[in-house]
Amino acid sequence: MLHPAMAQIRFEEIAKKAGLDFRLKNSASGRFHQVELMPGGVAAFDFDNDGCMDLFFTNGATIPELRKSGPEFWNRLYRNNCDGTFTDVTARAGVGGEGYSMAVATADFDNDGLCDIFVAGVNRNILYRNLGGGRFADVTAKAGLSGVDPKRGKMWSISAGWLDYDNDGWLDLFVSNYVAWDAATEPVCGTPQSPFYCHPKEYPGLPSQLFHNNRDGTFTDVSEWPSLISTETDSPTYSWRTIPSGIFCSTTRAMGPFARSAWKRAWRFAKTEPPSRGWGWTSAISITTACPTWWSPE
Repeated sequence: MLHPAMAQIRFEEIAKKAGLDFRLKNSASGRFHQVELMPGGVAAFDFDNDGCMDLFFTNGATIPELRKSGPEFWNRLYRNNCDGTFTDVTARAGVGGEGYSMAVATADFDNDGLCDIFVAGVNRNILYRNLGGGRFADVTAKAGLSGVDPKRGKMWSISAGWLDYDNDGWLDLFVSNYVAWDAATEPVCGTPQSPFYCHPKEYPGLPSQLFHNNRDGTFTDVSEWPSLISTETDSPTYSWRTIPSGIFCSTTRAMGPFARSAWKRAWRFAKTEPPSRGWGWTSAISITTACPTWWSPE
């Protein structure tokens, strides 16, 4: 029997009344493209420092062009009016975006007191610097965060997180990448009469990336520095890293069976026992980033 206080908890659907009319468009057309399965992302953050949480939604694009051909594909920024309603300020803020967007991570990367926006996507990422006054500038090229790797080419990024891994007072960026995807060479699964989405193992896996904040608006990819050791599992959805401070980190984004394999490999690599604490693998559309200090390789 529920406690009386618990039984009184209720939720009300108020999106329409609040002015949140965002609709995700993934361009699914019956061709079973892998990218259709992964969007979208949302961030709650206070971009104008008025004490009320605003909302940012990522959106898809046309396939195979990966182009936001119209406003229906725009990413959306909603300003919280602090009265239970929101106003779409996407156009004024300049954050409609480009390409097929997947996820969003917000933080103040340049320590100016304003929250900035990083958008992860298919073949391209975007970094918006908050200029204040409700406007943002695309500083992706200067920052070196376009999502194009010199060795692997265009990357498919599915999630990201800001953290200060070296404790220098400036936020660095961890980007979780998925698999190598190209509509022109995408595998076909099933039969002509009954096609279906291919399992991720049918695609080459991509490693995740750690970008160091250089404190001048630019970032350096330090994922493969000599001080970082990586072991990749047989699942394309996992990568394991140590960071320069010597702490072993794991990034998890896949389904249970692969996660179990990844944990076993991580335990062997770290030369320690599995942690007894309550974090572990996640679902196919979420990310867990953990850097437990007791996982320090010898």
